[in-house]
Parts: sequence; C-alpha cells; structure tokens
Amino acid sequence: MKSNKTVRIGIFIVFSALATVTGSLLAPSGALADGETGTVSSVATAKTTVSDLIQSDAGYDSGSNGYYVTLKWISDAESFAVYQINSDGEIHGRLGGDTGSVAPPKDEDGCRTLMIGSLSAGGTYEFCVVPVDAAGTPLIDPELGQRVREVRTLPKKQATPKLSHWYSTDASADFYWTADSFVDGYTVRVEGKKGKKLATKNVSGSAVSATSVETVNIKPRYKGRVARVRVRGYVLVNGKKKYSKDWSSPCYYASSKKIKLDGYKDTVKISEVKVKGADKKVVYVSKKKKKGFVKAATMGAKETSCSFSEYGDKLVLSDKIYYVRVYYYYKVSGKMKKSPIYDEGMVYVKPTYFYNV
Repeated sequence: MKSNKTVRIGIFIVFSALATVTGSLLAPSGALADGETGTVSSVATAKTTVSDLIQSDAGYDSGSNGYYVTLKWISDAESFAVYQINSDGEIHGRLGGDTGSVAPPKDEDGCRTLMIGSLSAGGTYEFCVVPVDAAGTPLIDPELGQRVREVRTLPKKQATPKLSHWYSTDASADFYWTADSFVDGYTVRVEGKKGKKLATKNVSGSAVSATSVETVNIKPRYKGRVARVRVRGYVLVNGKKKYSKDWSSPCYYASSKKIKLDGYKDTVKISEVKVKGADKKVVYVSKKKKKGFVKAATMGAKETSCSFSEYGDKLVLSDKIYYVRVYYYYKVSGKMKKSPIYDEGMVYVKPTYFYNV
C-alpha cells in the first residue's frame, strides 16, 4: 500500500488492555470515486461512511509526538472526529475537544492516514472515527461509528535478563527475565563487552501473567570473552513486528575456552586462562567439590597462568585431590563486576615419587 501524507494529533489518555491487531486494508466498496456519478442517496451514504479502519503502525518519535499509533481508513468524507473509547466500550472523549476534527488527505489508494501521538509505551486503546460537517458536527451518531479495537503502542523496556544455568557439556547457558503478557515475542541479542553483535535469537511470547518468566537457551555462549545478553519485546501490528524503543539493560558474563590444571608435590599450576575483556581472574580452591572454597591466587588482565602452594591459611599437600574455580571480573561503567559464570576443574597433586621411578 502506497502512503502519502500523515496527519498527526496528540492525546494524553492511557488505557490498559491486551490483544493483537493484525489485518490488511481492503479496497473500498460501494463508495463513489472522483469523477463517478450516482444517485443522490448513494453519494450521501458515501459521505457519511467510514470503512476498513485499522491500526497500520506504531512507533516512537523523539520529538513532540513521543509514542504514537497510526490509523488508516477509507471514506469520501472530508473531515472526521476521532473518539477514544474506554474499557467499558463507551465514548471517553473526543480528540481535540468537543469540536475537534481532522482532515487527512486521501492517498492514491483512497486511504486516509492519521497519527495519534503523546501516548504511553505498553498501552492498548480503542478508537472510533466519524465523518463531520464543516462545523464539526458528527454526520452519524458516534456510538454507531467505525471502531478499531486493541490498538497498541510499542512495548515498554524489558526487565534485565539474568543467568539461571550454564552447561559445560554443550557450552550453552539459560537466561530468564520477567515476562510481559503485553508483547507477542522477544528478540534476544548476544553481544561483546562493548556491544558488538555476536548473535540474535527470537523467542515467541507467552500468554502468561507479568509475574511469570520467559527463558531462553543461548548456544554457544561465546567462551573466551566477556559477553552480555539483552532483550527487546515486540508487538505485531498489521502482521509486522514493532519493537520496544530500547533494549533491556545487559546481563554480563564471562568464561574461558578452557583451563588447564597440573599438580606436583605441593604446588598447583593453572594455565591457558584466556578471557578477552576480563580485568582480573581470581582462583578459589577447596578439598570439597561444592563448598569450602578459599581464595588462592589472582591473575591480572593479561596473565593467563599462575601457581600456588597455599590457599587461605592452608597448604597444598601432595597425593591429594583439589577442586578449583576461576571467577572473572570486569569493569562496567567504572565499577568492577563479577561474572555469574565461573570455570572449574579438579586436579590431583602428584607426590614426588611419581617422578623418581
């Protein structure tokens, strides 16, 4: 459908409902085109009829319009009154006041386009369009006018995703965020530490309450660097995805592609710890697999290996098994953050006699 000029109008009334608007604009039927002739009654009917009223767009204008929706309809009338309908289906008010009217021009397909701005993100509305005379008086009862329901603005900014699980076997990770029942789906974006896109993944929205969560599995999770995950919701308008203005705040994480552990006599050596974007790596050790970890060593941003013979106030002993975890730290907006993902391994400290056989 070709577009022409769009008339803009601002309102400041917000509703809260939920639905999906999809559809296509139909060709006019029964109306007289320019240059055609017909009976007086058919001409009068054409002048008081609005048909095929739909929501054609939703967006955000950084200027005075803010969040807006766009309506389209077909009519041979010249001027129109636009009414907002409340959640009970009754007329709430007329845009522009009691005599407010708009006169969007026809495009070459016979369609008229109106932009309604100054709305709120994540809002749902219902409108009614009625032809009016030169004085702004409705030509038909507004209660009988053409209505378009479930007109939606762009979604609100999504909640920050969080890490729930990560898996060493397939190098993937699960992230979750508070679900928004207003949206039809999400796009999840994996980025480098500074925002360079690494991958995107689409997730269909769920018809769930806002207290529930949405989860996505990211595979691969891009080891060997500091990465981050952001989420953006969308609604379907006339069959097209319309995304929220902003991405969510990012969830950062980091991990090494691998770590190598060796133990001899009274020393543990860890090597091949490579994480692009990490400012430091801290090594923790325990004799138990799941608890009791104590700090043993710290590596700087460029260091990839280190050795230690004690952890906390304890010594590393030969002929013992130790569990090692490496945590990664990085600066975000000047503040040091700790990755929710860590790398871990097990090392057996070999006695001296292993090498004197």
